Amino acid sequence: MAAHGFEALPSESLRQVLDFLSIREQFALLSSSQELLSREPLAQSVVSYCGQCEACQGKTEHLCDQKFKHETASFWTAVLKHSTPTGLTELRLASCDGFDASVLKSAGAEAALKPLKVLELHRCAAMDAEALGLLADMCGNLRELRLRDMAVDRAALKKLLAKNAASLRVVDLLGCHTVNGEDVRGIAQCSQLRDLSLWGCHNVDNAAIVHVVQRCSQLERLNLRYAHKVDDKVVAEIAAHLPQLKDLNLRYCYKVSDKGVKALCEAQPGLRSLNLSQCSRLTDAAIMQVAASMTRLKELRLWGCTKLTSDSVYFISEGLPELTLLDLRSRDKLEAVIGGPTALKFLIQTYRSKLARWEQAQGEQAGVFKRHTMVAAAA
Repeated sequence: MAAHGFEALPSESLRQVLDFLSIREQFALLSSSQELLSREPLAQSVVSYCGQCEACQGKTEHLCDQKFKHETASFWTAVLKHSTPTGLTELRLASCDGFDASVLKSAGAEAALKPLKVLELHRCAAMDAEALGLLADMCGNLRELRLRDMAVDRAALKKLLAKNAASLRVVDLLGCHTVNGEDVRGIAQCSQLRDLSLWGCHNVDNAAIVHVVQRCSQLERLNLRYAHKVDDKVVAEIAAHLPQLKDLNLRYCYKVSDKGVKALCEAQPGLRSLNLSQCSRLTDAAIMQVAASMTRLKELRLWGCTKLTSDSVYFISEGLPELTLLDLRSRDKLEAVIGGPTALKFLIQTYRSKLARWEQAQGEQAGVFKRHTMVAAAA
């Protein structure tokens, strides 16, 4: 089809054609006609990683070499320049060192980024304080803010949260080790937040987490993995203030005890996913309460809970009718499953008798089980 043929297509139909092309091929097609280039955006969604390779499947998108990881500042400048008139709605970058402050200062950058709804930066070393500050000035309608393994500038984060407080639904600060309690307190103004991850933010104090929990009552998913200062008091606040909570990750929150789990059981019977792995203070009593009260659980992870015995396996087998994923791995190299072979045999036989066959999940270590076609995901 000649260039004038594409010009005759409505924007929706042309976008379907463009979606089959690489970003360079899209640019070549649009550049064939001045009318197309001025009328149609180069892209509305830009993702620097492929999502299909081994690195992406292993959740290490920063190692993906299949798309834009090694592109220069001139490439990114062109992408932003030609993303008008509509601008970008999604920008996901992983280890893209060519995307820096110079790109954000270029003509067309502000117009391209003003409509942005999803911003993800993963190990983008060139995104220093200046660059993050420029982004914060441009973005005022974000629904998702994901800064992963980044040295986040405090002033820029504060501005990003303040300017997008009304629209943000997801805040993900995974691996941002420099983030502290003062930074996290700014999240409290995002009253419509649904999903919060502070995974690995070990410099955040408990008071800051409680401050956010008390003010973000719409949270459905909370990830505090490796936030090792979290204790029973924090868990009690979570239980009391988050009535919509469905997914809670407390892995390696080793100060949490049976008391904290009891508070969860009493106030959060509707939880669908609970990760208590490496909460080493937990005993069988806590799991008995979970099995008795959290009857809607679909995923339960107990890897490395060293005080648990075969009794916990029995409690689980008698309750939790909707469970589809169970992690019972033991930290004991001589005992792959909590409670040992006897407990494992009992678990499998019990669930098989209820016509809900459990099988070792493929690709997982011994002790991670799935039911029917459910596949165990990495915790």
